[in-house]
Amino acid sequence: MSRIGEAPAILRLQELLTGVSGGGRERAAVRAAMGEDLQRIMIGPQWPARIRLEMLTELAHTAATGPLPTRERDVILAELGRLALRILWSEGLFGEAVAPATPATEAVSRLLELAASEMLPEGPTFRVVMQRARALLSRHDVVAALTTDAALRDRLQGLLARAENRVRHITA
Repeated sequence: MSRIGEAPAILRLQELLTGVSGGGRERAAVRAAMGEDLQRIMIGPQWPARIRLEMLTELAHTAATGPLPTRERDVILAELGRLALRILWSEGLFGEAVAPATPATEAVSRLLELAASEMLPEGPTFRVVMQRARALLSRHDVVAALTTDAALRDRLQGLLARAENRVRHITA
């Protein structure tokens, strides 16, 4: 299998997310999202973290826009988000953004880069990252830095706008 999207566990989940028609298929979709096969693919080292995160984002988008009932959709989005957080932590992509020693402007920049990228699925993971970024943006030291550094301010405004636009079409 040359692409992550060709993995049987992912193909099965995509099929369930797009073709839900009652008769227990909603629960099968939840079981597939929480199954060991999908976790092994997403947590294992077979593909780079970026590719795994992008696949989780694609699956989350499919779940959010598909025919699943709300309850099952929320469970699946939460599980995909949990997997994304595990990848972020295990690969060190998230740790430096929340480490106490990291300067606040660097942390907020890193968080907004993650949120603006295609690496975070919509849902709980995205909300956690955005809440932390917004909290950092309101800190007095960050506000002072943004007041004096126009290039940083413009860069962070652009990242914030891209991050918010990423999920606007889902919630509209």
